[in-house]
Amino acid sequence: MVLLIGAVIGFYFYTRFIPPEKVVEIKTITIVEKIDYTHNVEETITRVCKENGVNPNVCLAVARCESKLNPFATNLKDFGLYQFNWTRLKNGEINLKEVIDPELATKKFCEIVKKEGLKAWDATRKCWEQEIINFEISN
Repeated sequence: MVLLIGAVIGFYFYTRFIPPEKVVEIKTITIVEKIDYTHNVEETITRVCKENGVNPNVCLAVARCESKLNPFATNLKDFGLYQFNWTRLKNGEINLKEVIDPELATKKFCEIVKKEGLKAWDATRKCWEQEIINFEISN
């Protein structure tokens, strides 16, 4: 299934992260991409993690705990499979396509894990550590 993704980032984020007295002009950015999601998200995560030298069980566990494997998961400050923080978007460390595309998101996750470890995902550490233990017990 090919989904047409329309993401509008604008007023909410400008008013939340830029003090009102600093806002001179507010622009809305619209990103429209065609992304193919016919592939299985779990298979994609497993393949990309192996290609990038990161344990696929860790990638899957974090994605399950952060988003229940939903590429479109959000809570207005964290986005995508791995719930990348808005700060990473704002600072240009990651773009919206990398957030919502499972393959690109997993590549970015692997890059961050290799560079910084898993500290960005400490809030769900108990959950994903248990997921890893459960997976190891079942295999």
